[in-house]
Amino acid sequence: MTKLYQTTLIVNGILEDVNVEEAISKFQETITKNGGELVSINRWGRRRLTYPIKKKSIGYYAIVEFNAPNELPKEMEKFFHLEENILRHLTLVVTKKMIQQKAFKPFVYESEVKTETKPQTENLPITKTENTDEISK
Repeated sequence: MTKLYQTTLIVNGILEDVNVEEAISKFQETITKNGGELVSINRWGRRRLTYPIKKKSIGYYAIVEFNAPNELPKEMEKFFHLEENILRHLTLVVTKKMIQQKAFKPFVYESEVKTETKPQTENLPITKTENTDEISK
């Protein structure tokens, strides 16, 4: 039985782009070799970490969504322990209930999300307000 998983990776941000992509592609290979199917990859890029992880202050964030059998998370743990360039990881099982409650929205459907626009203030009339509150001493 396969399930939908979402894994957030933090790769060492000091590495060059080629090495970061290599670490992510090794993770993708681990998924496909063990019977998983990639759904999407969302690369957030380099971000400053809130606190140092393994004496590193910059990390490259990537979120990978994939369908996989139940045994795959065990294989992924082995991979994460052996791969020194991945600082942290978090894997979640995405349930139907999470999607129904909109607690989780797969990145595949991200194009449906509307972007916020700034309100136009150019042609709005200027109104003067009076401050009627007095400060009592």
